[in-house]
Amino acid sequence: MFSSSDSSFMSLAIQEAEKAVTNNEVPVGAIIVQQNKIIGKGRNRVIENQNVSSHAEIEAIID
Repeated sequence: MFSSSDSSFMSLAIQEAEKAVTNNEVPVGAIIVQQNKIIGKGRNRVIENQNVSSHAEIEAIID
């Protein structure tokens, strides 16, 4: 079951995906949360960074 904070974090991931689409990237966003605090966020940036490993989850880890 999802909590209201889960829904909020998912909305933030969707916002990151929308930023990716704006830059002609695949629409994927990622948010990493620990103890109800955002510790990383990212979006696909493969084209922008010219790097095939610039996936949303990797960008969130780097953040």
